[in-house]
Amino acid sequence: MRISAISLILTTGLIACEKHPSYIKVKVPQASIHSTRSDPVLPAFEKKGDTIKLRASAFYKDDSYMGPPKKTEWSSSDSSVATVGVDGLVTIVSSGKADIIATTKAGDKTLDAKLPVEAVIIKRVEIVPPEELGENNSIHMGDTVKFQAKVFNDRDQVIPDAKVKWRTSDYAATVGADGTVEGRSIGDTQVIAEAGEHNKRFVINVLDWRKTKKSRRR
Repeated sequence: MRISAISLILTTGLIACEKHPSYIKVKVPQASIHSTRSDPVLPAFEKKGDTIKLRASAFYKDDSYMGPPKKTEWSSSDSSVATVGVDGLVTIVSSGKADIIATTKAGDKTLDAKLPVEAVIIKRVEIVPPEELGENNSIHMGDTVKFQAKVFNDRDQVIPDAKVKWRTSDYAATVGADGTVEGRSIGDTQVIAEAGEHNKRFVINVLDWRKTKKSRRR
């Protein structure tokens, strides 16, 4: 009886002295280049099915590291963008933004932390030809016209400021980084806009130099 009472007192004392974390943070895998950052910022995911396994870290009030929480529950603010398993494994579902949330108990308190994730999944590219293109989508040698491109995600939404690479299929025309095409030689050529693994082609016809009217003799 006496030993049991002493054991009970010691156990109660240990529980009372047990320290709980003051806050938690969501961390990326230790092998990641972002793992040393206190608040990591992940680059946008580009493919459906991409995964990353997150972890939770607990900290004392003085910001010293305590270790992983004893038990962590995971959730996603938008499961149509990203899902998360019980082990913190995040899987990208579609384009958009979501918060991955870690929740744990600290005594009688509930602590949570979140890490934003973003996915930009390209579905297609469309070329917007210039209005000044001539009949049969033609330009003359020496002429310049500017093409534009629209890049759509897998939700059929235009991706703002999407990076587009331009090129032509042969020497009949050249194209600059901003989509400006210049006729160089007679013939057909394709103007090509590329974004990620997707591209769109537009055929133009380069004609001879424009004819100029000769001045009349007086």
